[in-house]
Amino acid sequence: MSKLSLSSLDLIIMVSLIAFQVGVGVYISLKGKDSDDYFMAGRTLKWWAVGGSVFSTNVSATHLIGMLGIGYSVGFAQSHYEILAIFAILLLAYIFVPIYRNMRIFTLSQFLEKRFGEHSRLVYAILMLLMILVQLIANFYIGARAISLITSGTDYSIGYPMALLLLTVITCSYTFFGGLKAVVFTDTIQAIFIVGVAVLLSWFTFSQPEINGFAGLLQLEEQLPNAEQKMRLFLPSDHDSLPFSGVFTGLMLLHCFYWITNQFLVQRVIAAKTDKDAKIGVMFAGFLKLGIPFVSIATGIAAAHYFRATNFGDNVLPDDAFMHLVNAVVPVGYGLVGLIFSGVAASTFSSLDSMMNSATTIFSIDIYKKYLHTDVSDKALVRVGRITIGVLAITSASLAWLTYNPAGAGNFFLKMSSHGSYFTPGVIVVFFAAVLIKNIPPKAAFLAMISAPFSAFGSEYLYEMMVVHSPVLQELFGTKLNFLHRVAITFVSSGLVMFTVKWLSLGGKNEAMLSINSLKLYFKTIALFFIIQLVGIAIVASDIIDTSGISIPIAIVSGLLFLVRFSEKDKIQLTFALQRVLSVFLVGITVWILYRFW
Repeated sequence: MSKLSLSSLDLIIMVSLIAFQVGVGVYISLKGKDSDDYFMAGRTLKWWAVGGSVFSTNVSATHLIGMLGIGYSVGFAQSHYEILAIFAILLLAYIFVPIYRNMRIFTLSQFLEKRFGEHSRLVYAILMLLMILVQLIANFYIGARAISLITSGTDYSIGYPMALLLLTVITCSYTFFGGLKAVVFTDTIQAIFIVGVAVLLSWFTFSQPEINGFAGLLQLEEQLPNAEQKMRLFLPSDHDSLPFSGVFTGLMLLHCFYWITNQFLVQRVIAAKTDKDAKIGVMFAGFLKLGIPFVSIATGIAAAHYFRATNFGDNVLPDDAFMHLVNAVVPVGYGLVGLIFSGVAASTFSSLDSMMNSATTIFSIDIYKKYLHTDVSDKALVRVGRITIGVLAITSASLAWLTYNPAGAGNFFLKMSSHGSYFTPGVIVVFFAAVLIKNIPPKAAFLAMISAPFSAFGSEYLYEMMVVHSPVLQELFGTKLNFLHRVAITFVSSGLVMFTVKWLSLGGKNEAMLSINSLKLYFKTIALFFIIQLVGIAIVASDIIDTSGISIPIAIVSGLLFLVRFSEKDKIQLTFALQRVLSVFLVGITVWILYRFW
C-alpha cells in the first residue's frame, strides 16, 4: 500500500477533534461528587445519551476496520452481527430493563446475588473482569495498529508502542476523574464521529465509477457465479466463519449475552433517568446499528470489486482493507483523511473508556467493597475506582504491546468474538433462568456458570475426534467445529448442568423473586412472529415468491404485529406507545434485510 498523505490541514483537524472530545470529558469530570455520580452518572441519563453511549461502546475500531474487512473477505453475512442484535435489544427493553432498574443496582453481579447468592455474584464479577481485560487488550491493539498504519511513512508517523501510550493517556484523562458521566457524554459525541466517518468512506466508495452506487454493486454481484457472490446473508452450515446454522443458534446467544447480561453495556441502561429513557435509548442504538451493514460491510464488498476493477490486487489482508480503501478513494488535501483518522480514534476511545469504567465499577463494588473493605467511605470508593482505571489501562496497553503483532493478518473481529465466547454461554443460562424459571437452587446457577468453559473446550476436542470418522458430520458442519456451533453446544450443556442439579435438589430451593408476568404478556406476540417467519420461509423454499418479492410484505406484517397488545384475558388492543412504534420499525427493517438479502 502506498502511504497516506497527511497534510497540515489533516493534522489540525485530527488534533482539534480529539482535543474537543477529551475537553468535553474533562469538563464533565469536574462535576462528579460521589460514587453514584462516578459509577452511575447520578442515574440521570436521557435517552439520547443512553443510545449514543450504547452505540459508540458497541461500535469500536474493530467494527469500523474489522467489519469492513470481513465484508471484503467474507461478505454480507457479517451483517448478522448487527441485524440479529435487534431481537436481543427488544428483549432487553421489554423484559430486563424493568427488572434491572427496579432493583436499583450498580452491577449485574448484584442482580445475581439477589437471585442466586454471593457465589454466583463473585463468579460473574471475576468472569466479567477477565473478559473485559481480554477485550481491552484487543481494542488497544486494533486502535493502536490503525493509528500506526494511518500515520506510517508520513511526516507525523506514530509507531505502535507510541500509539498505545497515546490511547492510554487520552482515555485515562477523562475516564480517571469523571467516571460514567464523562464517559457517556464523550461517547455520545464520539458516536457522531463514528457514524460520520462510516458514511463518508461509504459515499466515496460507492461514488467510484467502477461501483456506481449501491444498485451498481448489486449488479456487479449478479454477474458473478453464485459461489462467489458476497451480498448474501446465509452461508452453508459448513462455512468456516459464519455458517447460517451457527448464526441462528450461537450468534443469537452471543447477542443475548452482549445486550442483556454484559455489564459495560447494560450499565448505561441502569443509569438512565427513567425506564422510558432506558428503553428508547437502546432502541435508538438499534436503529444506528441497522445502518452498519450498508455503510461498513457493504462498503467492504464494494472495496473487493473496486480493487479488482482497478488491478489493485487480490492480496490485501482483511484487516488492512480499510486503510487501503481510504488511500484509494478519499481525496487528499481537504482534511478528509484527518477527519477519518479522528473517527477511528473516537471509535477506539469510546470502547476503551466504557470497558474501563465498567471494570472499575465491578472491582470497586463487587470485590473491594464486598470482600476487602465493607465499610469503605464514598470518597474512598471513588478513589479505589480511579486507581483501578489507571492500573487496568497500563496493564491492558502493556499486554497489547507484548501479545499482539501489529503486522498480523486475518479477520481480527471474528477471532476476538471466538476467544471471548468460552465463558459466556453459562452466564446467559443463569440470567435467563433468574427471570424465567422458579426454584433454581443457588448451587445450580453457580455450577452452570463455572462448567461452561470446560464444556466449550471439551466439545471442540470431542468434535475433532468424531469428525474424522463421520463424513456426514464433516459435510454438514465442516472439519472443525465453528465457534458459533460451540457456543450453542455449551449453552445446552450448561443448561443441562443447571437442571440436573435442580432435579437432584442439591443446594436447596430458591424461590423466584422476579416477576415473569411481563414475558407472559408478550408470549403471544413472540409466538405469532415465529409463525409468520415459518410461513415466509416455506413460501421462499417452495419458490412461490422470490425473496425480493416477499421481503416487503412480510416485513410490514412482522413489524405491525408489535402494535398489538394481548391482555391477560386474551383481549386484543392496538397501542401506539412510542416504544411500540419504534419496535415496529426495528423489526420491520430487520425482517426486510433478512429476506431481501437471503
